[in-house]
Amino acid sequence: MSKSKEEIIKNIKSEIPYVDIKPFCHNIISLELRLLAEEYGQEEANKLIRTTKLSKLGWNEEKDEENNKQKELFYDLVDIYKEP
Repeated sequence: MSKSKEEIIKNIKSEIPYVDIKPFCHNIISLELRLLAEEYGQEEANKLIRTTKLSKLGWNEEKDEENNKQKELFYDLVDIYKEP
């Protein structure tokens, strides 16, 4: 059973005060961010990084790879139909 978005966010926020204090804190936040991105989209993870200021603690927003792949596929198909 997958976690709810709220549960993932709660887990991340509960670890933020312990960054650089508690062992494995970085790992827990990174894993939860990855889960959030996989389950609810990369933009949700990026939004959480922005709102919690995780970038100041070392995390960066990431591009939505699936969205980029879909765009590339679309443009490839457009190019195919343009060819004479």
